[in-house]
Order: sequence, then C-alpha cells, then structure tokens
Amino acid sequence: MKKLSEAKLYERVRIVELESTGKYRIRQLEMGLIPGTIVEIVKISPLSDPYTIFLRGYQLTMRKSELEQIKVEEIHEDSVSR
Repeated sequence: MKKLSEAKLYERVRIVELESTGKYRIRQLEMGLIPGTIVEIVKISPLSDPYTIFLRGYQLTMRKSELEQIKVEEIHEDSVSR
C-alpha cells in the first residue's frame, strides 16, 4: 500500500483508506474519495503541487499534502471495467 501522492502520472489506483479526521475527512468523503474508488493521476504541476486526479467522471485538484492522507493500492487493468 502507498499514498496517493506517490502514484505516478496516469497511474490508476484504488483508494483503500483515508487517514484524515474530523471535518476534513467528511469533506473528502463528500468529494467522492471513498474507499474502493478508482482514481487516476492526470496532471502534476511543474513544482509537484497541486495534483489533478480523475475519479467518478470528474477532475479534482488537490494539494500534495492532502493526497498524502489517502492510502491506495495498485490495480491491474484487466480487473477494472471501464
């Protein structure tokens, strides 16, 4: 398992766990960052902050520090239906 901030550009991963707490955790869940969700890194800014991720049919831009609070696992393309 690794942090979402460690995923490479265009890598697709599955959210396993959110390490955040309180109001920020609720905000992440409301944005669709739910365990089991498949996420793809689609853009990393030149200074490596922020990142743009694609999930549930939309793009979301987040700070690297926010992505460090999300644990993910690698997925195999043959196990994912598009």
